[in-house]
Amino acid sequence: MSHSFLVYQTVHGVDAFQIEFNDVSKEYSGGNRAMQDLSEIRQRLQHNLQEHIDRVEKLENRLRQPGDEDWEEQASQRSNDEVLQSLSTQARKEIDQIRRAIGRIDEGSYGRCTKCDKAISPERLELLPFTTTCVDCSTL
Repeated sequence: MSHSFLVYQTVHGVDAFQIEFNDVSKEYSGGNRAMQDLSEIRQRLQHNLQEHIDRVEKLENRLRQPGDEDWEEQASQRSNDEVLQSLSTQARKEIDQIRRAIGRIDEGSYGRCTKCDKAISPERLELLPFTTTCVDCSTL
């Protein structure tokens, strides 16, 4: 059975409409705001995911390289390796967030706040496509 419904919400002073058809959402808002298609968001997330995976691979390849035999150079390399490890850890966290966002798109819950179940503003999703909370809930 096909279902559709319209949700109206004012977001940051802009009238926003969300129309849902069979778990496929499209965001619309007043004025010059263009339609955001979930397939485009999913493609962007997939691209971002691949970039992060490639970044982690490069960082880990760098970390596996043998160290210099000079003691002073080893100290410098250790410091650099700590930074690389931190970057790799952060990229892995973002990979997990991106994968979960793609999962939410696939299950039809993308764009809904996990705390209050209200629609997350298109502007927030544009900036943070893997966010799980609306602005109000993120500041609690």
